[in-house]
Amino acid sequence: MKTKHSILSLSSICLLFMIGQVLQAQIISVNISFNNTGNTAIDGEETFGVAALDTVVGGWNNIGWTFENLLLSDGTESPVNLEVGFFNDRNYFGPGYINTPLNYGAPHYAATNDDPGTNLTFNNLRDVFPEGYYIIAYVSGFAANPGEGFVTDGRTSYYFTPPTDNKTVLTPENILRTTVTQDPGSGNFPEAHYAVFGSKEAPIFFPFITIRVDTVDGGAVSICGVQIVSASDVVVKTDWAGYTIDPDGYVDTGDAFMGLLNYGTDPAGMMGWLYSVDVGEWLYIPEAEVVPGTGGWAYMNDPSELQLTDWGQGWYFSYALNTWVFAPGETLASSPAWVYAVDMSM
Repeated sequence: MKTKHSILSLSSICLLFMIGQVLQAQIISVNISFNNTGNTAIDGEETFGVAALDTVVGGWNNIGWTFENLLLSDGTESPVNLEVGFFNDRNYFGPGYINTPLNYGAPHYAATNDDPGTNLTFNNLRDVFPEGYYIIAYVSGFAANPGEGFVTDGRTSYYFTPPTDNKTVLTPENILRTTVTQDPGSGNFPEAHYAVFGSKEAPIFFPFITIRVDTVDGGAVSICGVQIVSASDVVVKTDWAGYTIDPDGYVDTGDAFMGLLNYGTDPAGMMGWLYSVDVGEWLYIPEAEVVPGTGGWAYMNDPSELQLTDWGQGWYFSYALNTWVFAPGETLASSPAWVYAVDMSM
């Protein structure tokens, strides 16, 4: 029989497990840009997405014609490839869209309505999204001569016209969505910046998908970018032993402790091996054995890399770590050994 105490204990264990972890979707973001950097790109520290769908991320792929091994938002290379079809070059759509996927795009003109439309095809999606995905398609067009058209995944079509206001700064909060799935008739197309295909509750499982825009009337409509979002979240570790893991996978324990450690951007660090930038060697450091403000144990193949001065009785000063280390019953040389580093950084 479960008691109140046992339930609280179980809850505490679950809480401790989740500390330092967040649930996060895997996202591939593609921006059709004129250049890989600058105002037409989403690069550096810049982010974009739909705030209401929690897809505001960096790590966008700024592409021209075709692209292989698209990157996930965390910088991990994926096997997903992109092919662009019936591309009428790229066009600029307004000053309010700088550093967003709406700034440039691949238009489809009403004058070429007999072609299959401008389209983007993504392959190998099941390799990255085995539990399914949904698609955010970013669309635009010319504000001065807006077209009326639709964007489709081949099963569902969403009708839209580009907003006539292309000067107000577009943000993840004020971006407009179309949900109209039937031709509303000329003059009744809703202004929109994006459409969504699938959802977390009803994901898409196709190994490849084509997103296409086509013009019904007027000037032109354009496909400008796509986000492919996993239907299920993955656990992302955000700290190690109480220290923050930065976006590049580094943990800074202080300049008088274990220094700068590379945890990595994948789960490898969870196996206990971290690369010490100060020592220049891989260290096995059980996370549970590290107490900030006190010290921690580490196993290393070559302790001489610590640049040690022997003070006797197992105590050494490490010039590499700028702190005291202890090795019980050990004579530290170049043979593998466990060492205890004192945290003198606090």
